[in-house]
Amino acid sequence: TFWLGYQLGKINPQTFQRERITASTLAATATAPSGSHNLAYEESLHFFDDYADQEWERIKLKVREIQPNTKGSPRSGPTISGAWFQNHYEPDFACRHERRIGKLGDGGKWVCDPHRLQGGDDPGGKPPSCLVYSVGSNGDSSFELAVKTSIGQHCEIHTFDMDNYSTQVEPTGALYHQWGLADTTQSKKEKSKGGEMTIHEYKTLADTVKLLGHQNRTIDIFKIDCEGCEWSTWRSWFDAKVPIRQVLIEVHENDGQIPRPAAPDFFNGMYQ
Repeated sequence: TFWLGYQLGKINPQTFQRERITASTLAATATAPSGSHNLAYEESLHFFDDYADQEWERIKLKVREIQPNTKGSPRSGPTISGAWFQNHYEPDFACRHERRIGKLGDGGKWVCDPHRLQGGDDPGGKPPSCLVYSVGSNGDSSFELAVKTSIGQHCEIHTFDMDNYSTQVEPTGALYHQWGLADTTQSKKEKSKGGEMTIHEYKTLADTVKLLGHQNRTIDIFKIDCEGCEWSTWRSWFDAKVPIRQVLIEVHENDGQIPRPAAPDFFNGMYQ
């Protein structure tokens, strides 16, 4: 099951008002467009610059009207994944120009308006920010390659996995880091993909951002496919105190069942 969410600022679904995030580098360097497009621009971490204020208000109204976006309580009733997703958390926002970046099936992801991360028409101009975190590899570097070829070579991609897939990932131009994402920085003795016991390293997103020197950067794409770690780590993502423009998540079931209360906690948390 795939879920695509956008953390374009912090959105309160009841009022759809952005809680301000400190992003001094963005505020200092970005220039808001003139005219009547300022509302979407300010409420999307300077991502959408072509939504008229009236259209943006209609979009916010749609989000408000669908709340709480569940049919009954997601904490009770069937846990079969198909039935659960039929009843709860319908998509409430769509990007005008979302594109599939990467192959169909496992590996690729739908990305919100990737053209906004591409360079402008001026060949001498500075390309926009394009910082990508790709969590979970398993040796499949198709997403990283597609980001470079479909969005631009200027994208700075960091790929994370506990096992060593550097020879598969680094030829794409991405930087490989051999650690996984967790809610606590730690070392664990567990089985590798090959079946042998090994020591795996895990770091929080906050420690990762600090180690890579990205404290004053914006993560433009945060792609995570970590075989279930999303249920236990999502709260720590926002402890990193770094702006995240969009979050692309593959959520996982357990033998066809949605984990509770982890799943409703997760989706409700994405709205907070």
